[in-house]
Amino acid sequence: AANDGAPFEALKAAQNDERPIPEWLQELVIALEQRQLAAVYTLLATLEPIPYEAVLTVLQRLLLDIQYCQFGLKPQHFAQLQPYLAQLASRSTRHAVTVLLKNLTQNQKTAQHPFNQKLRVHRLLDLLYGALA
Repeated sequence: AANDGAPFEALKAAQNDERPIPEWLQELVIALEQRQLAAVYTLLATLEPIPYEAVLTVLQRLLLDIQYCQFGLKPQHFAQLQPYLAQLASRSTRHAVTVLLKNLTQNQKTAQHPFNQKLRVHRLLDLLYGALA
């Protein structure tokens, strides 16, 4: 790992107060902002091998950032996505984002259970699209 420059990139990001954004998250946010359900579903293959609890954690942070935008605050986790997050925040209701965040928190309790990963990810993307697009 040290040969590919990852530690130096992480140090640079930390010094610039940047947090790494998973590529799939950036694609998801753009697809949601553009209301492209087909583009959201193309992420299924990318998300399936990722541990469900890791996906939930990233999405919880995303929803918190959207809530921050809804209250006129700057995003804390994914500041680089602020233009997209602001658009999603203005388009969704505070109630819908709160309910979705609560749902993700509940899902964390069973995140390690060996349910069908593909179905769980598919349902999760449907919930996101319904609340944010």
